[in-house]
This record gives sequence, structure tokens and C-alpha cells, in this order.
Amino acid sequence: MKTKTIVTVLAATLSTSLSTQAASEHGSTGKLGSVYSDVAQALTQHGITWEQQLELGGLIESLGDREAAVDRALEKGVITAEQAEIVKFMFNDAPQLSLEAANAMEDILVDSVGYTPAVGCYPIVSTGVEKFYGVDREIAAPKEGEAFYGQDAQYQPTPTDYTDNGDGTITDNVTGLMWEKAPSQGKKVTWEQAINGLDAFNAEKLGGYNDWRIPTIKELYSLVQFDGIFEHGQVIKPYFDDDYFVAMDLINPGDRDIDTQTITSTIYDSQTLGGTITMFGYNFRDGFTKGYPSTKTFTLYHVRGNKHYRQNLSKDNGDGTITDQATGLMWMTGDSGWFKVGDAANGTLNWEDALALCENLTFAGHTDWRLPSAKELQSIVDYNRSPDTTDSAAIDPIFHSSEIMNAAGMKDWPYYWSSTPFGDEQSIYVSFGRGMGMLGGYPMDVHGAGSQRGDFRDGERSNFPYHRGPQGDEMRTFNMVRAVRTIQTSK
Repeated sequence: MKTKTIVTVLAATLSTSLSTQAASEHGSTGKLGSVYSDVAQALTQHGITWEQQLELGGLIESLGDREAAVDRALEKGVITAEQAEIVKFMFNDAPQLSLEAANAMEDILVDSVGYTPAVGCYPIVSTGVEKFYGVDREIAAPKEGEAFYGQDAQYQPTPTDYTDNGDGTITDNVTGLMWEKAPSQGKKVTWEQAINGLDAFNAEKLGGYNDWRIPTIKELYSLVQFDGIFEHGQVIKPYFDDDYFVAMDLINPGDRDIDTQTITSTIYDSQTLGGTITMFGYNFRDGFTKGYPSTKTFTLYHVRGNKHYRQNLSKDNGDGTITDQATGLMWMTGDSGWFKVGDAANGTLNWEDALALCENLTFAGHTDWRLPSAKELQSIVDYNRSPDTTDSAAIDPIFHSSEIMNAAGMKDWPYYWSSTPFGDEQSIYVSFGRGMGMLGGYPMDVHGAGSQRGDFRDGERSNFPYHRGPQGDEMRTFNMVRAVRTIQTSK
């Protein structure tokens, strides 16, 4: 193990130096590409090509009329009749809101709920993972001290516990949240339509209640179960408990089998694709969190109850650790980049070494550190922060996050490994910097800071990063680590 010798750190030195370290001198030397926002959804769902979106976007700008632009593109032979139908359908009711208007709507919605933090009131539900993996295949459960020990399946402290109330609602007995059992109204809606339709939905008093809300991305993520299976573009098992919740199979024009993403109230404070107003949603079909065009149509599960959920209650302990009294987790203030661990001495590790680092760590008087699960790691994302709006990682600034240079040559912040495997070859990471991808040969923030994807567990450093998949995801494989341990809290 390359990292096994990095197991003991002087906490007093760390807590002093964390407050005095100067920022990295990377600098933003690169430049991101952009997509015409009116046709971003059609492009990212592969309904049109890169060249077609350029032509359509130019026509929309010159004509000032989206549908007339599509008709002109059809007349010129730029797109087919089927593509014209798809693009027009994806226009929905109106062009995208401005970022200011979308943020204002989100703020009003969140403020109306009255979220407040409270001790023990943000419990993290376990991921449901039961299998163990090596580099590229399933393995027997590793024993302590063996390679790949410390995976998610070895730490499942809080399994799901649901009650079907028999009235179209499901109670989560772990989080205290009550959910709509089936997608609302049996149809897909845009983010703006969901917000504007909330009063009408509450007037129906589902389950006898009229205080339903649109879930935040953290509330929705509480439902995720990473024992789902998505193979060769087909959903074998969704990434939630389908013994309780009903999935939607509605496919709109231009949709792929995976295009039944679920809506949240959470707007990305920056923009993806160079100018697209973006909502963070979760896809229970393919297992990813990412930013989606807010004008796209989504499934919707309303939620109510526990107005403390999603709210961190973090305290700097002054010894290089941070305690979140809401979740009952203690985190290391610094990440692996701070300690410059790994064979590259920059804090980036493959998955095996990330597991070993945390399992062998002695720090601040504790020896029970581990690599966090995907859901634990996502709990410390701050969706009000991003590289482009706060010049920081998407995390509370009481944490130290190491700066990196992304593939575009820009100052950025890392992907962080979780202990959660994702199929035979990948494991889950959460991006606390831009969710980088490549479209049309241009690097872009495709998914947003706070997105969650999968990365390969190992490979040759010289081969990374590279770009892969429909949105050219930036695969790094050598990612950073922030260790966690469980403490006890009482409500």
C-alpha cells in the first residue's frame, strides 16, 4: 500500500497550520466552453449533434423566435422532422429563467419551510450496499488488514425503515420525512412548473396534510440505495426501495430510458454548460446526482416533515477535526491533499489506497477513521458555494479543501472518493469542484459542484484524466480523501 505509512499525524500542528496556509498559486489559466441554453437538453440527451446545436442556437439568436428557428433549420435540412419535434417539445412553456430569478424562487421556497439545524436530526441512512469489489470485479468480503477492507458494505449502521401508510404516502422512520409514494400527477414537470404547482397540490391534502414541499437535493438523496443495477443502458433495479416507492416509466419525445430524473428545489448557484440555469436532481435509474437544465421535465416526489433535515450543525474542535452534531459524524478538517499523501505526493489516490489510508489512520486521538459512504460524503456538500460564485469548493469554509488544476487548466477543487462501490469497475465520488466534462471538444462544467458520479478504481496515472461518456465526463481515478468517524449524538 502506497499510503499505509501515512497513519499518524500531529493534530496540534495541523490545527495551527490549517488557519495559516496560503492559497495555492494555480490561477485560472484555462477557459470553459458553452452550449446554447435553449437546446442544451436536446444536445446532452443526444437528440441533436454539437454542430446542429450551433446552427439552431445561432438561428434562435438571429430570429428571436425559438420555434421559427427550428422550422428554419428543418427547411435548410440542418435537422430532421423527428429532431424538430423533439427540440420543440423540449422548449416546454417558456425559455429558462434568469439565474437571479431562479435563485429568488428557490430562496422563497426554502425560507417558507423554515429549515433549522438541530442535534441528531440529520441522520444518514445507509446505502444498502451488500457486495464487495476489487479493482474490476466482485470479491469475497475482505478481512481487516487485507486489500480493499473498509468498503461501504462493512459499515451499514442505519438501514432503511419505511412504513406504507396506505394513503399514497410513505414514512421514513429513520429520517422522519414523509414522502409521496408515486410520482406526483403521473407526469413529468419542469422545475418552474413544480414550484408554481405546489399550492394546488397542497390543496388536495394528500394523506390529510397541506404542508408538502419540493425536496432539497439532500432530502431526496436520503432515499438513495446503491444496490441498484443499471447495465448496458437498461435499468435492472432502481436506486431506491421499489418495494415501497413507485417508479415512473413515462418517456417523453427525445428521452432515453434513463431520462426520468427526479426534481428538487436546489438550484446551482453557478451555471452548467456555460450558461444553462441548472437544478440538482437525482436519477433513480442510473444512480447519479447531477445538474440538469431547469427547463427539462422531471418526476416529482413531494415530501413533508422534519424541517431540520439537510441542515448541518458543524463545530470546529480545534484539533484538526470537525463535528457535525446534526449527523453524528466527525470529519478531518484537512483532506489528503493537505498531507500530500500518495505516490504523487499531492493527496490523490486510487480507491484501494484511499480505503487503506482511512482504515490505518491514527489522528486526534482516534483510530476508528474510515472512508465515508457516498451519502455521508454528500451530507457535507454546501450547495450555496461553488468555484464560480464563491471561488471555493462546495463545502463549509471551516473545512480545508486542496486546490487542483482541472483538465481545462483552471483552478478547481477535487473529486473525493467514497467507500461506496458502483458496479464491477467503478466507485462513487462526490465533486466538490466543477463537475467537469467535454462537449464539442470544449471542457465545461457539465454536472455542477456537488454532483455525484462514478470513477474507475485504478489505472496508470499517465492515462488520466481523460473524457468518457455522453457528456465527456472527466475521469480522474486518482482522487482525494476526507476521513470520517461516527460519534454518538442524542436529540
